[in-house]
Amino acid sequence: TDELLIKNLDRAASLIKNFKEVSVDQTSDNLREFELNSYLQEVISTLSNEIRQHKISLELELESQPLLMNSYPGAVAQIVINLIQNCILHGFEGIENRKIILKSEKKGTDAIISCSDNGRGIHDDVIHKIFEPFITTKRNQGGTGLGLNITYNLVTQRLKGKICIDSDYTEGASFIIKIPHKLDSIPVANKN
Repeated sequence: TDELLIKNLDRAASLIKNFKEVSVDQTSDNLREFELNSYLQEVISTLSNEIRQHKISLELELESQPLLMNSYPGAVAQIVINLIQNCILHGFEGIENRKIILKSEKKGTDAIISCSDNGRGIHDDVIHKIFEPFITTKRNQGGTGLGLNITYNLVTQRLKGKICIDSDYTEGASFIIKIPHKLDSIPVANKN
């Protein structure tokens, strides 16, 4: 029907808009103000096809109040994409009802983002070195072992935050990111 066609065209237009915004953020990545919850929804929409293909249910548990940021949205996008793709690549072998939960929360002057899955969890032999470069359990299947290392560097260097594995979480794997709401722009060095 015409109504269904219009609905699908609207959805496609919205997806393209989000794709463009997220990819522009990732390439230019200027420090700017943005609202974290709506931005996370934009990022997730660009992954909706991949999530559907792998039969994953993605649940968003976002802070009820707007979470205003002055930070690098491109780095935030890259981190969330890396974590979700990491879940897809490593977490769900042999798991039927696949689920990822993405949460946001305001804590003082920080924003907390967590990405949890109900997958196989992280092998004991890699858990202590999970953020090191070239650590992968999928070497023969094209894994480079750089995804979580890049994620770690973006969180700690670009966003001046912290990332860790939630050791209390037992249903799969859970990553917790803590980043400041507001990053002051770094003053340009005086050229004289």
